[in-house]
Amino acid sequence: MLDPRRLYWLPIVATLLFVLFVGLAFAAYPHPFSLIHTNISRLGRPSMNPDGHHWLLVALFATNVPLFAFYATVPRWKQGIPAFDRLVQLVTVMNFVNGAALLGLAVMNADHLLPHRIFGGIYFGGSALVMLVACWLVLRHPKMDKGIVPLCLVSAALSVYFLVSSGTASWAEWTTVGLSYGVAIWLGFNAKRL
Repeated sequence: MLDPRRLYWLPIVATLLFVLFVGLAFAAYPHPFSLIHTNISRLGRPSMNPDGHHWLLVALFATNVPLFAFYATVPRWKQGIPAFDRLVQLVTVMNFVNGAALLGLAVMNADHLLPHRIFGGIYFGGSALVMLVACWLVLRHPKMDKGIVPLCLVSAALSVYFLVSSGTASWAEWTTVGLSYGVAIWLGFNAKRL
């Protein structure tokens, strides 16, 4: 089984890859861009970003490789308490489902509206669930730093808000994505304590 203490750096790699490739997609975006008014999906739309849409696809695929490897370490966090361990399994499975939904979002870009919304709903709904369960797990785990709990709660709330706003609250999307990477980095460094 993969050891989380040795793979704590994978979320950092994923974050750097995301910033790099989204930056390349942004650099090629021919329209005015604002983190408040422009959602991530526009960067990956061939009709809106003909020269840079492929960079968002690369970002989502490249980011998932280290994240999948890191999430495969989550089962090592089990404590031998049945309810706790089942929730660890749920978080593990949901992280893989969220990663698959991200890949679906990349392949079915916003030019394919219905599948894109379905994958978006799976991703943001799943993210909210993972963050809420992660809060409970962190609070119950004796070796985890509890400082991440407020960020998990904010990320869960913003994921739900973005879903309810039907994808129009771009600032909530960008903030949720940023917090998701931040939480993954934090979990990576906490994994060294396990």
